[in-house]
Amino acid sequence: MQESSSTETIGVVSGASDLLARLTPLADPLGLRLQCLEEGDAGTPLLLVLVAMPPGDDPLGPALDWRERAGVPVVVLLPEAATDLQARVEQAGIAWLGSPPDAAGLRLAVQMARMQAVQLDARQAELALARDRLMQSDRLASIGQLAAGVAHEINNPVGYINSNLGTLAEYVDDLFRLLDAYQALETPDGDADVLRQSIRELRESIRLDFLREDLGSLVAESREGVSRVRQIIEDLKDFSRAGEGEREALDLNRAMERTLNIVHNELKYKAEVVLELGELPPVECQASQIGQVMMNLLVNAAQAIEGQGRIVIRTGTQGAEQVWFEVEDTGQGIEPEVLRHIFDPFYTTKPVGEGTGLGLSISYGIVQRHGGGIEVDSHPGQGTRFRVVLPVAGGDRS
Repeated sequence: MQESSSTETIGVVSGASDLLARLTPLADPLGLRLQCLEEGDAGTPLLLVLVAMPPGDDPLGPALDWRERAGVPVVVLLPEAATDLQARVEQAGIAWLGSPPDAAGLRLAVQMARMQAVQLDARQAELALARDRLMQSDRLASIGQLAAGVAHEINNPVGYINSNLGTLAEYVDDLFRLLDAYQALETPDGDADVLRQSIRELRESIRLDFLREDLGSLVAESREGVSRVRQIIEDLKDFSRAGEGEREALDLNRAMERTLNIVHNELKYKAEVVLELGELPPVECQASQIGQVMMNLLVNAAQAIEGQGRIVIRTGTQGAEQVWFEVEDTGQGIEPEVLRHIFDPFYTTKPVGEGTGLGLSISYGIVQRHGGGIEVDSHPGQGTRFRVVLPVAGGDRS
């Protein structure tokens, strides 16, 4: 009786040509398919890998190699008398079966592999949840560090909108006074000449011609301020939203401009920002995560600059299948011994309060899961350039 409703595959690594023939009668009743694995062949999804080496060959090396390569449980077939080998294999965390295997042994190995697969799925789900929470924490930590600057960016337009409303209130009062004067001219009891003179004097006192011009400017400026505030809030909302979300077609140039809106106050006192944006096709990606990568790189660039410097942002294509964006600064640069650790979690050379040590690590993970890569070119005393390369069609390496 078969134990699986669909055929599962066991990979076999063996120097014995007849092993597959000996295992097949044991595997068929369990609904299992056997596949002889050649060097480098790990393309077929496997349930487990059986390693059986000729007498005198050490099976531990191939077993460890296939566990890494195939990402599934590995079981080594060993003679019952090979106690030293059995101990070494067990110390490496690899299971073994007596050789030649029997039906009960193979059944036990399959049950163990299925149990490990379930446990692995559960661990991967837990890791995915922890990863999402970590990314969200990093996003919110970034927003927290930039909060004063973002508040300033919002407060500026709110300030001049408030000032404009005060001026508009005065203009409305003046216009109502002028309207009252014109209404008085229509009454039969008044002296028309006196009233016309009064209207002329009132028009001059409220500077009607200037008021007419300034009204349009005040309204346009206020609308621009409201639009600026709305844009900052929308960009913040897009950036800080939690979870994976759906992949979408993203304009990287527009995404970079949105991110610059958020970090504008962080950059404007440290660097001249130069945009060299190319023509790009839309990229299938998780927009808030790519925005998080952009923000981390821009904030890092600003913090690397002492005094006043320059940040150049470029975008472009790499063949027909890839696009890239890069952030280059004229900051302090990164020493070679530090450069090899910059993507390590919690590694930071910044003072306490200026970084979590997670920004580049999380950015690296995000880009990897999108099927892309991050390139770094840094020279101490001259500056650093980070380039992020992404596939146009998106990717998933979770």
